[in-house]
Amino acid sequence: MIRLYEVNFPIELPGQKGGIFLDLRNLRRFLLEKKELSKNKNCLHLFSHTGLTSICMEIAGASSVISVDGSKEALDSFQRVLSLNKNKGNCKHRFLRKNIFKELEEILQNKSFGLIVIDPPNLTPDAKSKSNALKSYSYLFANSLSSLEESGTIILCSCSGRIKTQELESLAKNILQSKGWKFERFTSLKPEVDHPIRKNFPEGNYFKVHIYENCKKN
Repeated sequence: MIRLYEVNFPIELPGQKGGIFLDLRNLRRFLLEKKELSKNKNCLHLFSHTGLTSICMEIAGASSVISVDGSKEALDSFQRVLSLNKNKGNCKHRFLRKNIFKELEEILQNKSFGLIVIDPPNLTPDAKSKSNALKSYSYLFANSLSSLEESGTIILCSCSGRIKTQELESLAKNILQSKGWKFERFTSLKPEVDHPIRKNFPEGNYFKVHIYENCKKN
Protein backbone atom coordinates (compact mmCIF):
# COMPACT_ATOMS: atom_id res chain seq x y z
CA MET A 1 0.00 0.00 0.00
CA ILE A 2 1.28 3.48 -0.84
CA ARG A 3 -0.21 6.89 -0.19
CA LEU A 4 -0.15 9.13 -3.23
CA TYR A 5 -2.03 12.41 -3.79
CA GLU A 6 -3.94 11.82 -0.52
CA VAL A 7 -5.09 8.46 -1.88
CA ASN A 8 -4.42 5.05 -0.33
CA PHE A 9 -3.36 3.04 -3.35
CA PRO A 10 -2.75 -0.72 -3.21
CA ILE A 11 -0.22 -1.86 -5.79
CA GLU A 12 0.54 -5.31 -7.05
CA LEU A 13 4.21 -6.19 -7.41
CA PRO A 14 5.51 -6.97 -9.90
CA GLY A 15 3.35 -4.66 -11.98
CA GLN A 16 3.76 -2.48 -15.03
CA LYS A 17 5.79 0.65 -14.26
CA GLY A 18 5.76 -0.04 -10.51
CA GLY A 19 2.11 -1.07 -10.60
CA ILE A 20 0.95 2.52 -11.15
CA PHE A 21 2.63 3.58 -14.43
CA LEU A 22 5.22 5.89 -12.91
CA ASP A 23 5.84 7.64 -16.24
CA LEU A 24 2.36 9.20 -15.94
CA ARG A 25 3.26 11.22 -12.86
CA ASN A 26 3.69 14.33 -15.00
CA LEU A 27 0.08 14.19 -16.23
CA ARG A 28 -1.35 13.46 -12.80
CA ARG A 29 0.54 16.39 -11.31
CA PHE A 30 -0.63 18.63 -14.16
CA LEU A 31 -4.29 17.72 -13.55
CA LEU A 32 -3.96 18.40 -9.82
CA GLU A 33 -2.23 21.73 -10.39
CA LYS A 34 -4.73 22.85 -13.05
CA LYS A 35 -7.90 21.83 -11.28
CA GLU A 36 -10.01 24.01 -13.55
CA LEU A 37 -9.59 21.45 -16.34
CA SER A 38 -11.61 18.90 -14.32
CA LYS A 39 -13.63 21.03 -11.90
CA ASN A 40 -17.39 20.60 -12.35
CA LYS A 41 -16.74 18.70 -15.60
CA ASN A 42 -17.87 15.34 -16.89
CA CYS A 43 -14.61 13.56 -17.68
CA LEU A 44 -13.64 10.55 -19.79
CA HIS A 45 -10.55 8.43 -19.28
CA LEU A 46 -9.88 5.95 -22.09
CA PHE A 47 -7.49 3.10 -21.20
CA SER A 48 -7.78 3.91 -17.51
CA HIS A 49 -5.86 0.89 -16.14
CA THR A 50 -6.15 1.00 -12.32
CA GLY A 51 -7.54 4.51 -12.34
CA LEU A 52 -5.07 6.75 -10.54
CA THR A 53 -5.41 9.43 -13.22
CA SER A 54 -9.20 9.21 -12.93
CA ILE A 55 -8.88 9.72 -9.17
CA CYS A 56 -6.79 12.84 -9.82
CA MET A 57 -9.73 14.18 -11.84
CA GLU A 58 -11.98 13.48 -8.86
CA ILE A 59 -9.63 15.23 -6.44
CA ALA A 60 -9.55 18.21 -8.83
CA GLY A 61 -13.33 18.51 -8.55
CA ALA A 62 -14.79 16.53 -11.46
CA SER A 63 -18.56 16.04 -11.44
CA SER A 64 -18.24 12.59 -12.98
CA VAL A 65 -15.59 10.33 -14.46
CA ILE A 66 -16.16 7.48 -16.88
CA SER A 67 -13.15 5.14 -16.86
CA VAL A 68 -12.86 2.64 -19.70
CA ASP A 69 -10.48 -0.28 -19.98
CA GLY A 70 -10.47 -3.72 -21.56
CA SER A 71 -9.05 -5.43 -18.48
CA LYS A 72 -11.45 -6.74 -15.84
CA GLU A 73 -8.53 -7.07 -13.41
CA ALA A 74 -7.58 -3.41 -13.84
CA LEU A 75 -11.13 -2.17 -13.29
CA ASP A 76 -11.59 -4.45 -10.28
CA SER A 77 -8.39 -3.02 -8.82
CA PHE A 78 -9.69 0.51 -9.44
CA GLN A 79 -12.90 -0.24 -7.57
CA ARG A 80 -10.85 -1.58 -4.63
CA VAL A 81 -8.94 1.70 -4.56
CA LEU A 82 -12.19 3.67 -4.37
CA SER A 83 -13.47 1.44 -1.57
CA LEU A 84 -10.38 2.36 0.47
CA ASN A 85 -10.85 6.09 0.02
CA LYS A 86 -13.69 8.39 0.87
CA ASN A 87 -14.99 10.30 -2.11
CA LYS A 88 -13.26 13.69 -2.24
CA GLY A 89 -16.47 15.38 -3.35
CA ASN A 90 -19.63 14.38 -5.12
CA CYS A 91 -17.89 12.79 -8.09
CA LYS A 92 -19.74 9.93 -9.72
CA HIS A 93 -17.52 7.16 -11.04
CA ARG A 94 -18.61 4.77 -13.77
CA PHE A 95 -16.56 1.83 -15.01
CA LEU A 96 -16.85 0.36 -18.49
CA ARG A 97 -15.10 -2.77 -19.63
CA LYS A 98 -14.88 -2.32 -23.38
CA ASN A 99 -12.64 -3.03 -26.33
CA ILE A 100 -12.04 0.65 -27.03
CA PHE A 101 -10.73 0.16 -30.55
CA LYS A 102 -13.90 -1.71 -31.52
CA GLU A 103 -16.51 -0.04 -29.31
CA LEU A 104 -15.47 3.61 -29.10
CA GLU A 105 -18.48 4.94 -30.98
CA GLU A 106 -20.79 3.09 -28.59
CA ILE A 107 -18.87 4.44 -25.59
CA LEU A 108 -19.20 8.02 -26.85
CA GLN A 109 -22.79 7.82 -28.08
CA ASN A 110 -24.97 10.69 -26.80
CA LYS A 111 -22.28 11.83 -24.35
CA SER A 112 -20.22 14.98 -24.00
CA PHE A 113 -17.20 15.69 -21.83
CA GLY A 114 -15.28 18.70 -20.62
CA LEU A 115 -12.07 16.68 -20.27
CA ILE A 116 -10.97 13.63 -22.25
CA VAL A 117 -7.76 11.66 -21.63
CA ILE A 118 -6.66 9.09 -24.22
CA ASP A 119 -3.83 6.86 -23.00
CA PRO A 120 -3.54 3.67 -25.10
CA PRO A 121 -0.87 1.00 -24.62
CA ASN A 122 2.17 0.69 -26.86
CA LEU A 123 0.91 0.37 -30.43
CA THR A 124 4.30 -0.08 -32.14
CA PRO A 125 5.86 -3.35 -30.95
CA ASP A 126 7.83 -3.44 -34.20
CA ALA A 127 8.65 -1.13 -37.10
CA LYS A 128 6.00 -2.66 -39.37
CA SER A 129 3.23 -1.68 -36.96
CA LYS A 130 3.87 2.08 -37.13
CA SER A 131 1.48 2.83 -40.01
CA ASN A 132 -1.43 1.06 -38.33
CA ALA A 133 -0.54 2.71 -35.03
CA LEU A 134 -0.86 6.18 -36.55
CA LYS A 135 -4.25 5.20 -37.95
CA SER A 136 -5.31 4.01 -34.48
CA TYR A 137 -4.25 7.29 -32.85
CA SER A 138 -6.16 9.19 -35.53
CA TYR A 139 -9.25 7.06 -34.93
CA LEU A 140 -9.12 7.54 -31.16
CA PHE A 141 -8.48 11.28 -31.31
CA ALA A 142 -10.95 12.16 -34.06
CA ASN A 143 -13.82 10.19 -32.56
CA SER A 144 -13.16 11.44 -29.03
CA LEU A 145 -13.08 15.00 -30.33
CA SER A 146 -16.68 14.58 -31.50
CA SER A 147 -17.73 14.26 -27.84
CA LEU A 148 -15.67 17.17 -26.50
CA GLU A 149 -17.64 20.07 -25.09
CA GLU A 150 -17.01 23.63 -26.21
CA SER A 151 -14.04 25.04 -24.25
CA GLY A 152 -13.05 21.52 -23.20
CA THR A 153 -9.62 19.92 -22.98
CA ILE A 154 -8.44 16.80 -24.81
CA ILE A 155 -5.23 14.99 -23.88
CA LEU A 156 -3.48 12.47 -26.11
CA CYS A 157 -0.80 10.24 -24.60
CA SER A 158 1.52 7.86 -26.42
CA CYS A 159 4.01 5.32 -25.13
CA SER A 160 4.75 4.12 -28.67
CA GLY A 161 8.45 4.83 -29.00
CA ARG A 162 8.54 4.53 -32.78
CA ILE A 163 6.14 7.46 -33.14
CA LYS A 164 8.00 10.73 -32.80
CA THR A 165 6.75 13.70 -30.81
CA GLN A 166 6.37 15.80 -33.95
CA GLU A 167 4.37 13.07 -35.67
CA LEU A 168 1.89 12.79 -32.82
CA GLU A 169 1.55 16.57 -32.56
CA SER A 170 0.98 16.98 -36.31
CA LEU A 171 -1.57 14.17 -36.33
CA ALA A 172 -3.71 15.77 -33.62
CA LYS A 173 -3.40 19.33 -34.90
CA ASN A 174 -4.37 18.26 -38.42
CA ILE A 175 -7.47 16.53 -37.07
CA LEU A 176 -8.42 19.57 -35.01
CA GLN A 177 -8.09 21.80 -38.05
CA SER A 178 -9.97 19.43 -40.37
CA LYS A 179 -12.84 19.13 -37.88
CA GLY A 180 -13.10 22.90 -37.48
CA TRP A 181 -11.61 23.21 -33.99
CA LYS A 182 -9.09 25.64 -32.59
CA PHE A 183 -7.35 25.48 -29.21
CA GLU A 184 -6.10 28.18 -26.89
CA ARG A 185 -3.05 26.42 -25.47
CA PHE A 186 -0.89 23.42 -26.39
CA THR A 187 1.33 21.79 -23.77
CA SER A 188 3.78 18.93 -24.24
CA LEU A 189 4.75 17.60 -20.82
CA LYS A 190 8.38 16.82 -20.10
CA PRO A 191 9.28 13.29 -18.95
CA GLU A 192 9.84 12.54 -15.29
CA VAL A 193 13.37 12.75 -13.85
CA ASP A 194 13.59 8.96 -13.61
CA HIS A 195 12.85 8.67 -17.34
CA PRO A 196 15.85 10.60 -18.74
CA ILE A 197 16.41 11.11 -22.46
CA ARG A 198 19.98 10.46 -23.57
CA LYS A 199 21.53 11.37 -26.91
CA ASN A 200 22.92 7.86 -27.32
CA PHE A 201 19.57 6.28 -26.43
CA PRO A 202 16.80 8.10 -28.35
CA GLU A 203 14.44 5.21 -27.63
CA GLY A 204 14.19 6.62 -24.11
CA ASN A 205 12.07 9.44 -25.52
CA TYR A 206 9.08 7.13 -25.88
CA PHE A 207 6.39 8.75 -23.74
CA LYS A 208 4.43 11.77 -24.93
CA VAL A 209 1.64 13.72 -23.23
CA HIS A 210 0.05 16.36 -25.49
CA ILE A 211 -2.59 18.65 -24.01
CA TYR A 212 -4.98 20.81 -26.02
CA GLU A 213 -6.77 23.27 -23.73
CA ASN A 214 -9.86 25.37 -24.26
CA CYS A 215 -10.84 23.84 -27.59
CA LYS A 216 -13.55 25.68 -29.49
CA LYS A 217 -15.33 25.28 -32.79
CA ASN A 218 -14.32 27.82 -35.41
